[in-house]
Amino acid sequence: MPFQPYESFIDFILTKMSHMIALTEDMRESEVAELQEAMKGQMKGICPSAPGRLSGVVVVGIAKK
Repeated sequence: MPFQPYESFIDFILTKMSHMIALTEDMRESEVAELQEAMKGQMKGICPSAPGRLSGVVVVGIAKK
């Protein structure tokens, strides 16, 4: 997935993905800011320069009883 600046991608993740909205809805602004910085650090570790491209990983589980 291509991205321009880290901040706009992180904002997209936190404001448009329903599970992230639910995760952060009870957080204080300072906690959300801390999360954003942690996400930025992780992104920089994976892709040190922006604009860049991130690749995803999918975990699929199937069970039968």
